Amino acid sequence: MFHSLKKVSRIGLGLASIFFANTALAGSIPVDDLARVPLLDSVSLSADGNYLVALVAADGAVSESPAVSVWDLNDDQAKPRIAKPDSSVEFIGASALKMGQVLTVARKPYSGETYGCDGEGTRGLTHTYTYKLFFADRKLKKFKDPFDIRGTLKGRGEATIRCFEIAVRGSIRSDLLPLDPENVVVSEFDARTYRIKYKKYNLRTGKTELLFIDSEEESAGLIDPRDATVWTRSKVYFDNGEFQFETLVRDATTGNYDVHDKFTWDSSQRNEISVVGRDEETGKLYVITDQFSDKASVYMYDPATREYDKDPAFAHGRYEAMDVILGRSPNDFNQLLGFVYGGEVPRAYWLDPYFDSVQKTFEKILPDTNISIIDYSHDRSKVLVRSSASNVAPSYYLLTDGSQIKKLGDSAPWIDTSSVGKTSLIYYDARDGLSIPALLTLPAGWEKGDPAPPAIVMPHGGPWSRDFADWDPTGWIQFLTSRGYTVLQPQYRGSEGWGRQLWLAGDKEWGQKMQDDKDDGADWLVANGYAGADRMAIFGYSYGGFAAFAASVRKDGPFQCAIAGAGVADLTRLGRLWSDNNLQRYLQGRTVKGMNPMENADEIAMPILILHGDRDVRVPISHSQRFYGKVSDKTKAKLVEIEDMPHSLPWTPAQKKLMLESIDEFLRTDCQL
Repeated sequence: MFHSLKKVSRIGLGLASIFFANTALAGSIPVDDLARVPLLDSVSLSADGNYLVALVAADGAVSESPAVSVWDLNDDQAKPRIAKPDSSVEFIGASALKMGQVLTVARKPYSGETYGCDGEGTRGLTHTYTYKLFFADRKLKKFKDPFDIRGTLKGRGEATIRCFEIAVRGSIRSDLLPLDPENVVVSEFDARTYRIKYKKYNLRTGKTELLFIDSEEESAGLIDPRDATVWTRSKVYFDNGEFQFETLVRDATTGNYDVHDKFTWDSSQRNEISVVGRDEETGKLYVITDQFSDKASVYMYDPATREYDKDPAFAHGRYEAMDVILGRSPNDFNQLLGFVYGGEVPRAYWLDPYFDSVQKTFEKILPDTNISIIDYSHDRSKVLVRSSASNVAPSYYLLTDGSQIKKLGDSAPWIDTSSVGKTSLIYYDARDGLSIPALLTLPAGWEKGDPAPPAIVMPHGGPWSRDFADWDPTGWIQFLTSRGYTVLQPQYRGSEGWGRQLWLAGDKEWGQKMQDDKDDGADWLVANGYAGADRMAIFGYSYGGFAAFAASVRKDGPFQCAIAGAGVADLTRLGRLWSDNNLQRYLQGRTVKGMNPMENADEIAMPILILHGDRDVRVPISHSQRFYGKVSDKTKAKLVEIEDMPHSLPWTPAQKKLMLESIDEFLRTDCQL
């Protein structure tokens, strides 16, 4: 099918390349280039294959925030529809729906009292954002709010209403493709009852039909994409000093929900048991679990016999299973198409011959990149593909009729990444023998035997998270490696996605064994010639910021300086900072014990740069301000408060630029790597 591919050509999107010239820069990538709004981002394809939706830099190099754009794929001559943000609101997300609809998410700065707003904020004035989710028609003329919080809070004060607007209070749980042409399933926070409601929402009429309401103990789990049947419920309660977790499965005959012992565990075990799909032919459930091995695998579970299949449906061995891919078109609806597992990047293992051939074709014509099939039309006549790598900014392609490949565009065509090295996965041994995965990025062109370059050890946030070897939207990896730094991203104990043993090993080891892993990674760099012994810094954000604070006060460490971004400095003030989920805050919060940087601030023995956004409610800026106040008279310390910046992406070009310029100046002057 793919032996006679036509040459790759550019589809006319109406975003003329005059906006950006490919400047073919040599050496260090300019800060301005890394800080720009992507020309093309978050592209999605409608299920009927008639239109594309994306975030775009509508005003070119001067764009301060992205616009939403829609392209008609049936008319190459038609100009794209574009909805620009106004001066106070910015779009942060967009995707194609059915019925000619577009989902958009917008945010707006807000300053006021937020204490008690689901764990966000502090007493007094807090700078944060309110969020709104909208459905829009494909002409981007009519925007509807499907979650009318203000309508349900009539009579409440403005402060209360604002409190409920701090986070998006609804989402799409199932698009019900392709069997229901008009409805989607949405989850909505009911501000009157403090419960999550699940409804069918009619995209044409705006009318809703109630399906299910979460109780204090039970919440909806797997929702059938065919008819919105809730097949599983999750139940949580406290007993014998631990949270108890149960999964109730719907009996296909009686409609009752029964507890299944194979899905029952408590918070002292912390197993992964995720029901991610249902096979309609057998009634068996697809379950991702680490009950039988260190790495999570996909097992089939029969609710009738209450037994797992003897062998896994998918197990990689080296990497964890992440998801199953089920068909979403009339001809393959709910059929098993493949599995997703996590290695250097999330990868699809395709069982479907067509998508396997699409994957392999793009890997052949775009070698050394990560290929992702994002969307496809019901009839498979159009397939949307993303290509990227740690040293290749994302590009988007459309395969039509199984033979024609059209390049939709690049996200950052102005960036020359020839000075950015390719990221690779390595393993090193911690001092207690635990094997630690890590992502290593070397400066482009550096070879073994060359003089050892300076290095940055960069622990990720979370800590229940992980890194992937793909394009870094913060710009940090590209910025540092293009300036000649080696970058090591240790997947230290406590990281998710690398196996249960590594994950659990981080419990109650903040600043202790978790910190040893960063130090041991630095030693590994030196031992292998990837870094000079006296030319290393640690730079982290969020939990990584905590790790940088901890490194700065740790005796006899390997680092010459530290950069702490939005970090927790005081474990006693960590509070409920993990997520909007009370249960996760409890589970993770109980593991937060160890060395407290604030209590050891007098031990600081290296220069430190502290970066923090003033609209950060996940880790309040007071952590950085208080730590800076403790160390500013003891070492070279600088605190950069970034105006209007929240904890997580997206960040504006001005915010990215200030962050990168501050890091650059600090490494060249105070740190002198």
